Amino acid sequence: MIRSLEDALIPVVSTGWTMSEIDGELHALPSVALDVAKRPDVEDLARVHATEGIGEIRTLATPAGGGNVRFDVVITSPVQCHLAFIVDDVHQAVLDEAAKQETLVLATGDPSIVGATWLAVNIDGDALQAVLASC
Repeated sequence: MIRSLEDALIPVVSTGWTMSEIDGELHALPSVALDVAKRPDVEDLARVHATEGIGEIRTLATPAGGGNVRFDVVITSPVQCHLAFIVDDVHQAVLDEAAKQETLVLATGDPSIVGATWLAVNIDGDALQAVLASC
Protein backbone atom coordinates (compact mmCIF):
# COMPACT_ATOMS: atom_id res chain seq x y z
CA MET A 1 0.00 0.00 0.00
CA ILE A 2 1.35 3.43 -0.95
CA ARG A 3 1.12 5.76 2.04
CA SER A 4 2.56 8.93 0.50
CA LEU A 5 3.82 10.37 -2.75
CA GLU A 6 7.37 9.70 -1.51
CA ASP A 7 6.50 5.98 -1.19
CA ALA A 8 5.33 6.01 -4.81
CA LEU A 9 8.69 7.18 -6.16
CA ILE A 10 10.83 4.50 -7.76
CA PRO A 11 14.49 4.73 -6.71
CA VAL A 12 17.00 5.61 -9.43
CA VAL A 13 19.97 3.23 -9.42
CA SER A 14 22.07 5.08 -11.99
CA THR A 15 21.98 7.16 -15.14
CA GLY A 16 24.06 6.84 -18.25
CA TRP A 17 23.84 5.76 -21.87
CA THR A 18 22.24 2.79 -23.60
CA MET A 19 23.74 1.87 -26.94
CA SER A 20 21.10 1.06 -29.52
CA GLU A 21 21.08 0.52 -33.26
CA ILE A 22 18.67 2.85 -35.03
CA ASP A 23 18.38 2.79 -38.82
CA GLY A 24 21.66 0.87 -39.07
CA GLU A 25 23.62 3.33 -36.92
CA LEU A 26 24.75 2.98 -33.32
CA HIS A 27 23.38 5.69 -31.00
CA ALA A 28 23.99 6.50 -27.32
CA LEU A 29 20.59 7.08 -25.73
CA PRO A 30 20.20 8.86 -22.37
CA SER A 31 19.13 6.31 -19.78
CA VAL A 32 17.89 5.96 -16.22
CA ALA A 33 18.16 2.61 -14.42
CA LEU A 34 15.30 2.10 -11.97
CA ASP A 35 15.10 -0.16 -8.92
CA VAL A 36 11.77 -1.85 -9.69
CA ALA A 37 12.11 -4.65 -7.12
CA LYS A 38 8.93 -3.46 -5.38
CA ARG A 39 7.08 -2.74 -8.64
CA PRO A 40 6.61 -5.94 -10.69
CA ASP A 41 4.14 -4.03 -12.90
CA VAL A 42 6.92 -1.66 -13.96
CA GLU A 43 9.48 -4.44 -14.24
CA ASP A 44 7.26 -6.16 -16.84
CA LEU A 45 6.55 -3.05 -18.96
CA ALA A 46 9.34 -3.59 -21.48
CA ARG A 47 8.14 -7.13 -22.22
CA VAL A 48 4.52 -6.01 -22.51
CA HIS A 49 5.36 -3.21 -24.91
CA ALA A 50 7.63 -5.48 -26.97
CA THR A 51 4.91 -8.11 -27.38
CA GLU A 52 1.73 -5.99 -27.47
CA GLY A 53 2.94 -2.72 -28.99
CA ILE A 54 4.03 0.63 -27.67
CA GLY A 55 0.60 1.95 -26.81
CA GLU A 56 -0.12 5.32 -25.22
CA ILE A 57 2.58 6.86 -23.01
CA ARG A 58 2.64 10.38 -21.57
CA THR A 59 5.55 11.91 -19.71
CA LEU A 60 5.82 14.97 -17.53
CA ALA A 61 8.95 16.55 -16.06
CA THR A 62 8.63 18.95 -13.13
CA PRO A 63 11.10 20.64 -10.77
CA ALA A 64 11.61 18.60 -7.59
CA GLY A 65 13.70 21.11 -5.63
CA GLY A 66 17.45 21.39 -5.24
CA GLY A 67 18.05 21.20 -9.00
CA ASN A 68 16.38 17.79 -9.17
CA VAL A 69 13.79 16.77 -11.77
CA ARG A 70 10.77 14.54 -11.19
CA PHE A 71 9.58 12.43 -14.10
CA ASP A 72 6.07 11.00 -14.22
CA VAL A 73 5.31 8.37 -16.85
CA VAL A 74 1.66 7.48 -17.40
CA ILE A 75 0.84 4.51 -19.59
CA THR A 76 -2.78 3.96 -20.62
CA SER A 77 -2.41 1.14 -23.16
CA PRO A 78 -1.80 -1.70 -23.70
CA VAL A 79 -1.73 -1.70 -19.87
CA GLN A 80 -2.35 0.99 -17.28
CA CYS A 81 0.59 2.06 -15.15
CA HIS A 82 1.93 5.19 -13.48
CA LEU A 83 5.51 5.50 -12.38
CA ALA A 84 7.49 8.39 -11.00
CA PHE A 85 11.15 8.93 -10.19
CA ILE A 86 13.50 11.78 -9.38
CA VAL A 87 16.77 12.38 -11.21
CA ASP A 88 19.15 14.47 -9.13
CA ASP A 89 21.09 17.45 -10.42
CA VAL A 90 24.43 15.60 -10.73
CA HIS A 91 23.01 13.86 -13.81
CA GLN A 92 22.54 17.08 -15.78
CA ALA A 93 24.33 15.73 -18.90
CA VAL A 94 21.89 12.84 -19.23
CA LEU A 95 18.90 15.15 -18.83
CA ASP A 96 20.30 17.66 -21.34
CA GLU A 97 20.76 14.87 -23.86
CA ALA A 98 17.26 13.50 -23.15
CA ALA A 99 15.88 16.94 -24.00
CA LYS A 100 17.93 17.12 -27.21
CA GLN A 101 17.02 13.60 -28.36
CA GLU A 102 13.46 13.87 -26.99
CA THR A 103 13.76 10.37 -25.58
CA LEU A 104 14.71 8.71 -22.32
CA VAL A 105 15.45 5.02 -21.86
CA LEU A 106 14.12 3.47 -18.66
CA ALA A 107 16.10 0.38 -17.70
CA THR A 108 13.96 -1.96 -15.63
CA GLY A 109 16.61 -4.65 -15.28
CA ASP A 110 20.26 -4.62 -14.24
CA PRO A 111 21.84 -2.29 -16.85
CA SER A 112 25.21 -4.06 -16.52
CA ILE A 113 23.73 -7.23 -18.00
CA VAL A 114 23.71 -7.54 -21.78
CA GLY A 115 20.09 -7.90 -22.84
CA ALA A 116 18.68 -6.07 -19.81
CA THR A 117 15.10 -4.95 -20.27
CA TRP A 118 14.39 -1.33 -21.06
CA LEU A 119 11.65 0.91 -22.35
CA ALA A 120 12.24 4.08 -24.37
CA VAL A 121 9.78 6.91 -23.78
CA ASN A 122 9.34 10.12 -25.74
CA ILE A 123 10.12 13.34 -23.90
CA ASP A 124 8.92 16.84 -24.74
CA GLY A 125 12.40 18.31 -25.23
CA ASP A 126 11.35 21.96 -25.00
CA ALA A 127 9.38 21.34 -21.80
CA LEU A 128 12.29 19.44 -20.24
CA GLN A 129 14.71 22.26 -21.18
CA ALA A 130 12.35 24.74 -19.51
CA VAL A 131 12.25 22.63 -16.35
CA LEU A 132 16.05 22.30 -16.35
CA ALA A 133 16.40 26.08 -16.76
CA SER A 134 14.08 26.66 -13.80
CA CYS A 135 15.97 24.33 -11.45
